[in-house]
Amino acid sequence: MIIDLEKVKLKVPAGKDQDRLLLQINELGIAAKQRILIHGPSGTGKSSLLHFIAGLMTASEGHLNWDQKRVSSYSDRERSQIRKQKFAIIFQRLNLLEHLNLKENIFLALSSTLNKAEKLKRTDEALSIVQLASRKDDL
Repeated sequence: MIIDLEKVKLKVPAGKDQDRLLLQINELGIAAKQRILIHGPSGTGKSSLLHFIAGLMTASEGHLNWDQKRVSSYSDRERSQIRKQKFAIIFQRLNLLEHLNLKENIFLALSSTLNKAEKLKRTDEALSIVQLASRKDDL
């Protein structure tokens, strides 16, 4: 997937009808399979940038494109489907269901378009890649 940002400003509420500019990016292009490093002090917008790139938040100004198409033109459902297929997001705050074990949480997050056998296979592969296969039954 090709990701392009154009004249993006991310702002957060700063109280009484005021916003604080969290992040400003004039232009950023990320080629398919390219790796980038996002580095900076706490509170400078790194996580917000990643949420924005994944289509989980909108910019105050500017545009985000996935494969040369404006993300704002997709419905919420379409964005969710694309996220399931194209993004792997590990949140700072774990968004896990506490009553499910690690394997069940991963299984649940996989695309509903996959059959059960494929979901189980991918779940086991993911656990192996991150070296957590031995903890698959942990809550």
